[in-house]
Amino acid sequence: AFPQDDTILFPSRDWFSICDEKDIMDIDIKFARNVLYQIQQIIDDTDIKLCYLAVERLHDTSSGRHSAKSIIKRDTMNLTLWNGYAQIERSSNRISEARKVYLGALGRYRSFPEHFRNNAPLLHLSFAEMELEQGRHKTAINILVNLSEEQGSIDSISETDVPVTKLLRARKYYAQQIARITFSSTSKDDSSNFLHYCVCYALLECLSQNLQQASKVFEEILQDLDIRIGNMNMIYRHSSLPYFRESGDDSGELLQDVLNRALKLFPNNTVFLSLYFHEEVCGKIPLGFQAFLKGALHKDPSHILWTVAIYDELHRQQPYNIERVRSLFNKALECSG
Repeated sequence: AFPQDDTILFPSRDWFSICDEKDIMDIDIKFARNVLYQIQQIIDDTDIKLCYLAVERLHDTSSGRHSAKSIIKRDTMNLTLWNGYAQIERSSNRISEARKVYLGALGRYRSFPEHFRNNAPLLHLSFAEMELEQGRHKTAINILVNLSEEQGSIDSISETDVPVTKLLRARKYYAQQIARITFSSTSKDDSSNFLHYCVCYALLECLSQNLQQASKVFEEILQDLDIRIGNMNMIYRHSSLPYFRESGDDSGELLQDVLNRALKLFPNNTVFLSLYFHEEVCGKIPLGFQAFLKGALHKDPSHILWTVAIYDELHRQQPYNIERVRSLFNKALECSG
């Protein structure tokens, strides 16, 4: 299963979502809405509030919008909730309204106490990715540079060229922030903040230079980290950013290399397995998924790998080959025995 993440909780134009219309077809939506409403009233937890907003949006966009406004009135300085509100508008294709929400939040958060400003990188990143979806690359760069400015006037956020001096200062700022926040911190907020800074920096490098420079940001950070479960988030964001899907001819090979290396470390991770299958079937990366599955099943078979191999056979082409599917089932059963 995919983890809950701000990038996939609300659907975007070209990417995965863990909470879409088809996900509520067979559930009692009234009951689910009521449960989440009651929980978020009792427990002051931002993740629960975001889940509540996501379900409200699925029930009715207007309801999601109204709920977001109501929650933010009670928690005005929560930038993650401001981002959730903007994502509701974005996922409803109300880009102008989402832009107003983002600009409103960016125009006021610098006056908040410091601990309320921690999620500013998430706000800037999500806003920049939305503008990138709209083809407004210069605006996206300006949004990312704006985070690095102490005053950060929203007047600078437009489809205009960014001065080289501002870009240089922004790169220095991101490098300093990443160095400042240690990934070994036990704080969930610190880890998330670290990740958002890294992705902002990588996206800035991609848009202002090229994909190779963006990848270099992740490569250097990953070299400094111990291999552990938390690194899956870093590798996932490395492989899931929009620039991998919009860049030049070599982006497919770069993405495939990232996924191969990720699966070498985490061969049973369903995020990377699903991403590899999806991108290959869509023709975004070269063929190689079935070769990986064959090697992984030979080396260290698991029920996850067998399930993915069967899924791959069932969905790669239609009609599927019933004999090959049956053969995989039999091999899986023999292996489990």
